[in-house]
Amino acid sequence: MSPPWLSASPVPTRNGSSTCSPAPRPVQTPEVEIVSGDPAQFVRGLKQQDVMGIWLCGGGKLAAQLRDEIDELIVKRHSIVIGSGISMFDGSFEATHFVLATTRTFDTGVQFLTYARS
Repeated sequence: MSPPWLSASPVPTRNGSSTCSPAPRPVQTPEVEIVSGDPAQFVRGLKQQDVMGIWLCGGGKLAAQLRDEIDELIVKRHSIVIGSGISMFDGSFEATHFVLATTRTFDTGVQFLTYARS
């Protein structure tokens, strides 16, 4: 069985990690479902349902697997750089075009840049 992976929709939440499994967990949360398998196939299935949105947060390996399914990117830009960071897409590279749709700047200087697939 492939390791669980992370995908989320507003309600319910599908969650995964390389350290979690669908087996009984210490804290049972009915609104959270651990899923495994092909992430792209799972997301395509979610897109066929009447869901409000699918939110992928953190994990360049998963983002690379789902690159063809991503319709919108929200990039958070901070004015401080600490360490080397995590790749946004960790895997083989193929150019994928997005256009800047909106920018939101906070008093702290943090920016949320929203890009739409072109």
